[in-house]
Amino acid sequence: MRNQSIFNTLSLSEKFKWFFLGQTVSLFGSAMTPVSLAFAILKVKQGQHLLGYILAAAVLPNILMLVIGGSIADRYRRDKLIRLSNLGSGCSQMGIAIIVLAGGNPYTIFPLAIINGILGAFTSPAMRGIIPELVERKHIKQANSLLNLSRSASKIVGPALAGTLVAIFGGGWGIAIDAVSFFIASIFMTHISHVLNKIHSNF
Repeated sequence: MRNQSIFNTLSLSEKFKWFFLGQTVSLFGSAMTPVSLAFAILKVKQGQHLLGYILAAAVLPNILMLVIGGSIADRYRRDKLIRLSNLGSGCSQMGIAIIVLAGGNPYTIFPLAIINGILGAFTSPAMRGIIPELVERKHIKQANSLLNLSRSASKIVGPALAGTLVAIFGGGWGIAIDAVSFFIASIFMTHISHVLNKIHSNF
């Protein structure tokens, strides 16, 4: 009964349905990147040290910008902020994928990793705050449960799928899929923005 009530959340709000689908695709794509990037970087000279620096280049800006990102998420439309952040993350991830697939200089990944970290600092607070805008208050717990279920599943399936892709095609394709997943999430958020614009125009 509990699982049924959770999945019924999808039918309660068209806005949440699109949000859930977009974020699920994005979560599965993002779960593939660490494995794909690790295999790609570890193949180059000094790859072990380089991988740590690249990961730090994404994590540190994210931590430093988190307060600013939260402040902006409180002041501006969260749906637009998430849509633009997903679009930017898709572009930066596609840039990383192109560098890896083309066998380019791995040091050129650093600025793109920094951009990813900064964009993530804007996305996370907006993601947490947008749920009450998508479902009624009484369904917030159900919506969060469904998103947590998707997040947990992506952490299991994403790396396994990335390992398979890396073994067959190489690390760059897993990162490219992550980029596409961001673009898909951005498209879904565009649909949500249209729905929210109609709601706002009625007030």
